[in-house]
Amino acid sequence: MPRFFSHKGHSGSALIIVLWAVVLLGFAVAIASEKVGLVMGDAAIRARRVQAELLAQSSFTYLDKILQDERKHNLETGKGNHAQGRRLDLNRFQGIWHSEKLEAGGGTFWIEIEDEQSRINWIKTPSYVWRNLFRSAGLKPEQVDAWFDCLTDWQDADDVRSLNGAETFDYEALKENPRKAKNAPVTEMGELYWIMGGAELLDLQVPVDFDGNIKPLLPYTTIDGDGKININTAPPFLIAAALDLPIEKAEQIVQKRWGPDGIEGTEDDVYLDGLPDVQGQTTTPQAGTPAISPTSSAITTSSNYFRVRGVGEFQEQHVVCEALAVRDGQGGLTLLRLPRTIEKKKAIAQDTSL
Repeated sequence: MPRFFSHKGHSGSALIIVLWAVVLLGFAVAIASEKVGLVMGDAAIRARRVQAELLAQSSFTYLDKILQDERKHNLETGKGNHAQGRRLDLNRFQGIWHSEKLEAGGGTFWIEIEDEQSRINWIKTPSYVWRNLFRSAGLKPEQVDAWFDCLTDWQDADDVRSLNGAETFDYEALKENPRKAKNAPVTEMGELYWIMGGAELLDLQVPVDFDGNIKPLLPYTTIDGDGKININTAPPFLIAAALDLPIEKAEQIVQKRWGPDGIEGTEDDVYLDGLPDVQGQTTTPQAGTPAISPTSSAITTSSNYFRVRGVGEFQEQHVVCEALAVRDGQGGLTLLRLPRTIEKKKAIAQDTSL
């Protein structure tokens, strides 16, 4: 009888099976090693990020000392707030400032300060300024009226609906995301999305210069501070809205604060103690617009509220923590809100040689 399989054939088949098993085992080991490597790599990255965050948080501990050093320098040299704010003067602040980089624990940290009153306040800036701004963006008056009524109803303590507003019974009737009116002041920017009509306004694009260039409004807004817009730090389109000026006249004001060279952040920058003379400045005010005055409820020449950022770097990890601060009357700042880590944000000094 013929033999279809020999012992030799059995041995060959077994060898092939063993070889395949070795190959598969090798693949499994390689994959497992790669996963272990990824896990270890992720753990190392997380550890470095924690270190960077600790450095960012620790920068607030040094805030008083940094401000003291700056005040001392200002007294000794008579200089302040030049070269993108390298030298700090809170009384005559002109937009943005950052400290020197400091080394600690194998990494670096520094402080950045930005004028919160270079922004328009959703809650406290007078409504006529917002109406000027919304009109420049092409919004219809009825949409603007509805927004102000809805904002009022969201914050007031009662359930009485304003003429064009919305109260809890209106929000509960929504098919998507039914909710209640807060009936308390807005305390977070994110709340504005929940107010009826808010999402559309937060996505609004506005013209920002005489050439008609359009930018998102949101980065120029805040809910912090006293609502006054600082003409020494605000962009021209917000100055135009606050003073009821044509945008080209507001751009002239900004050019004056930039000094003779017309470049922001250089030593010839001019601090405006009041409104400069601008040719053709006087316009016909809109209804409800107060006279142009640096002491009005809409504008100021000196800010009290600032956005303070602590920035930490450790082995290529970069973390930014942010807090709100107010001037303390003695050349320093008092934090009004504890620092919190914010999403990835390019720090002012990140790519700057200090």
